[in-house]
Amino acid sequence: MPPDPKWLDPKWLEILKPGSDAALTLTIACGLFLLAENWKWFPPPAPLVIELVWFGLFLFGSLTLLGILRLLLVALDTLVCWIRHRK
Repeated sequence: MPPDPKWLDPKWLEILKPGSDAALTLTIACGLFLLAENWKWFPPPAPLVIELVWFGLFLFGSLTLLGILRLLLVALDTLVCWIRHRK
């Protein structure tokens, strides 16, 4: 049986764009999952699940921070251009 063409669609890779809302949402979700697991709100999951959630937190958190850094650099560049144009 051939693979489902929906999985071949590269649109789902947009989650990996730095600064996307999906990356921020997944960062928060991974952090909340780890926090709830630490507070023993549910039975302990398998160690592999915990490792995958930590990886997701690192990956999506990094993408979110890169997006924020990009916005700050654009704002700084705009400010520098404005100051140079004023003189």
